[in-house]
Amino acid sequence: MGFVLDVDEAQEWIAADARNADVLFPYLNGEDLNSRPDASASRWVIDFREMAEAEAASYSAPWSRGGSSSTREDHEGCR
Repeated sequence: MGFVLDVDEAQEWIAADARNADVLFPYLNGEDLNSRPDASASRWVIDFREMAEAEAASYSAPWSRGGSSSTREDHEGCR
């Protein structure tokens, strides 16, 4: 799934390049809150926020997963 990662993959990306923490965020849903005793997220999302494409592309792993195959216009109104 494009912008969604599992916890292990997100942590690997952050370990490989600490800057990736700027664009990777825990994504909680109701199932996480009801089934995980620590209420931790079972997945993470990539969010480049309002970054210019050139800046977002500098985050190589997240960009290769979610940014390079789409444009900002593809995601307008998704928030």
